Amino acid sequence: MGTMIDDIYRIRISAIFIQSCLEAGNVGEYIIAQAELESMVDEFQSIFPEFVTDEQVENSKRDFDSFLRLIDSTERACRQTGANQEISEST
Repeated sequence: MGTMIDDIYRIRISAIFIQSCLEAGNVGEYIIAQAELESMVDEFQSIFPEFVTDEQVENSKRDFDSFLRLIDSTERACRQTGANQEISEST
């Protein structure tokens, strides 16, 4: 069990690793990284459905910088609303 902020940090760190693969210039790595990004965006939406719109999800799957902005805005929203509650690991 962790807090929502813990999950945001975990996802942000994972996203940064994916970013390095997206920028590597190797087509194979890019394809794998893009699939991982899409999966991570879906996970993010399942953890934070109240802070994420479908449009943001689709934009984030196509554009890494959009995903980083979504992570940042979700973190701010969690802090502002006091939503830093514990969540189960099953989400």
